[in-house]
Amino acid sequence: MDTTGKLEGVYLPAGNYETSNKFQVYGKAVKVVGAGPWYTRFYAPASQSNTDVGFRATDSANGSTFSGFAYFGNYTSRIDGPGKVFDFANVANITIDNIWTEHMVCMYWGANTDYMTIRNSRIRNTFADAST
Repeated sequence: MDTTGKLEGVYLPAGNYETSNKFQVYGKAVKVVGAGPWYTRFYAPASQSNTDVGFRATDSANGSTFSGFAYFGNYTSRIDGPGKVFDFANVANITIDNIWTEHMVCMYWGANTDYMTIRNSRIRNTFADAST
């Protein structure tokens, strides 16, 4: 969290990043920007399966933007509940742009969300629709 109140977001440089949990976005609108889906790539651990990775946001993050990175999951079957790269509830005005998603349940799951924009994204080998 930005304690100064002046930062707008975070730049994710090119690289391969292994994650095993969801990132929590809250407090204010932020920009999460990568170097592009070919360059900034998140991976779920290869040593396990069905790991819930990605982003979760609260309503205090309304207006946030996520762009320019890829998420490669390790889902081997559909499990209702976890497995969404963007798992949002009660948020509005979120932009998801230029994201690549593979081997997850779905890229976006929204419950009680408004004015969401998803564009220029690639969704492949998921167990549900690209977004719900």
